[in-house]
Amino acid sequence: MSKNNFSTDEIRSFERSFDASLEGRAIKSRDQFLRRFPLRRIKSLTLDEYVIGKRTPTFCKWVEWETEKWAYIQGANSFKFGIYFGKTKSDPKKKYRFADKFGSNKTEAFKNLKRALLDLLEAGKSSNFLGINENLISQLLKAKILSLYFPENFLNVCSKRHLKLLATKLGIPKRPYISEYQHLLMEVKRGNATTRKWSNPKFMYFLYNKYIPESWSLDPEFKKPGKEAQRPVNTRDLAENHGATALHEFDDDERQAVIKSKTITYRNLHNKMTNALRRMLKGRKLTQGKNRNCRYDVLVEDYDRAGRDLLIEAKPESDKGSLRIAIGQLLDYRRFLPRREDTDLAVLTISHPAKLYTDLLLDLKISPLWFTHNNCSTLAGKGKIWKELQARLNA
Repeated sequence: MSKNNFSTDEIRSFERSFDASLEGRAIKSRDQFLRRFPLRRIKSLTLDEYVIGKRTPTFCKWVEWETEKWAYIQGANSFKFGIYFGKTKSDPKKKYRFADKFGSNKTEAFKNLKRALLDLLEAGKSSNFLGINENLISQLLKAKILSLYFPENFLNVCSKRHLKLLATKLGIPKRPYISEYQHLLMEVKRGNATTRKWSNPKFMYFLYNKYIPESWSLDPEFKKPGKEAQRPVNTRDLAENHGATALHEFDDDERQAVIKSKTITYRNLHNKMTNALRRMLKGRKLTQGKNRNCRYDVLVEDYDRAGRDLLIEAKPESDKGSLRIAIGQLLDYRRFLPRREDTDLAVLTISHPAKLYTDLLLDLKISPLWFTHNNCSTLAGKGKIWKELQARLNA
């Protein structure tokens, strides 16, 4: 059926570099989702239990945000859910908004959407690819839901473009329905003696790492429709959907940094860095930002034993674009912290940043920190904040 050309060497290489914590978090998030929204509950789901935008753990919030390690569908606008509670660029008032294809008012729209959701689950249960294809729910949402409820039949890859690209790379013949590719990728997984033992998230990361690491953030499905979709990077979407700094426009260095930040390789390195930092600061209270407007990497409480906190933004690369984005993120995130006046700032990279940018960080009272090797075993830095941190590390 397909040219399963996974060599032993590339599988071993991937397993050596793969951050297993990603797999664990993905599986845990799916388990938590299923406990909150088992199949039997969907029939009685109410509008406010479904929509995103209510600042409560709704079905859509769990599908998009709380299970993002299982499959990534952020970036496209909220109309992908069929109905949501929120505002638009032209109308700042928060209210229920719905896609016209589901009805002419919120009650009718939700009734039809829930019917479509129930139909999708029935079609997924029996692998009815025609029924899945004709379902009115958006592709990204459809694919994510299928992968969450029926992981034995549908791999957790949701983008239409990515599914087609992976099918081509793997020699899967052209199929009439996109959901068939999701299903056939599971057949590929089961066709290899090693990958059949892997979890779906691990296999998904392997496929992206091998075939399309650079395409993670470039899919049109992850961008807003219309003119905005033609831009290489929509910085307003980035701020709203990923917690990044709302810059007016990226220059080329920043654009390249954002593209790299969505690759599997980058994510593995990022997680390796933050995990190493947690080990080094064992015994301290470290948190990660979960608020949509404040998704910081690491906050170390009372890092100097004198009541000050340390907000750290991790960037695997120390290039100009990455550092400039990190500066903006730190300044933006600190605004939302309850102890912002007692919070110091640091950027963590792998390798020493160029002197020009080390000086810039110090001028802004941001300490540059860096791991001296890719194995993230030794930490170095500059500035007053680093001296305080170093003293605690050596204590």
